[in-house]
Amino acid sequence: MVAFVIYDRESKEITNEQVYKDRTMRFLYGTVLGGFCVLFLRLPVVSRIYGLSQKSIRSKVKIARFIDQYAIDIEMVRGGVRGVY
Repeated sequence: MVAFVIYDRESKEITNEQVYKDRTMRFLYGTVLGGFCVLFLRLPVVSRIYGLSQKSIRSKVKIARFIDQYAIDIEMVRGGVRGVY
């Protein structure tokens, strides 16, 4: 998994941030063939179909795995985040 090195202004530390679907992103944005795929994927009909699939009950199963994999603080998400951009 690819990670970006970032400077966390709140903690004043340098940390690594994981990239979701890094292999897919490298293909789509780092290759000529991927660039052509992006042209297709951003069509409104394709975007709408993908959006509907992500709203399905089946996609809810992926949420817990995503939260665990990326160490997301649920309390921060529930309470809202102010001043983070």
